[in-house]
Amino acid sequence: MKPLNKDKVMRAALWGSVPYNLGAAIVSAFPASALAQLEGFPVPGHPIYGVLLAVFALLFGAAYAWLAMQPVIARPLVFLAAVGKLSVFLVVVVFWLSGAVSWSLVLASSGDFLFGVTFCWWLIGAREVVPAAGTLSDQAAEATISNSTCTPLNGNSSSPSSVL
Repeated sequence: MKPLNKDKVMRAALWGSVPYNLGAAIVSAFPASALAQLEGFPVPGHPIYGVLLAVFALLFGAAYAWLAMQPVIARPLVFLAAVGKLSVFLVVVVFWLSGAVSWSLVLASSGDFLFGVTFCWWLIGAREVVPAAGTLSDQAAEATISNSTCTPLNGNSSSPSSVL
């Protein structure tokens, strides 16, 4: 049997998070809608709270799409995504346990839990990727290093004191 390609699974999870976050953004922006009420979403006191939550859900969704398209998936961003997804689920469960939200919202946020666990699974098994010599990434890194020397605005680079 062929071994599981963790990067393919991760990319599929990232792409799956995009419409999931879009749905969360719509429900957050319109908490009084029938869909939001079906999910047990509470109606906030002022609309700005729901809209701000929707903006963050859209931003995270865009970040997931961007990550899925990258040749190398950035581990620190996946860590942030995992913490975010698991935190959303934890907050909903805590509010459910206190009686502030319904079980249907826990069910609706279970996707966050599943995505968060998938992201953690990928992080545990993913290896650090070092670009091979001569690749485009390697050449870009070398160019960044060689261009990082400071050149004074007056063009005179003979000594650092000439800048002062």
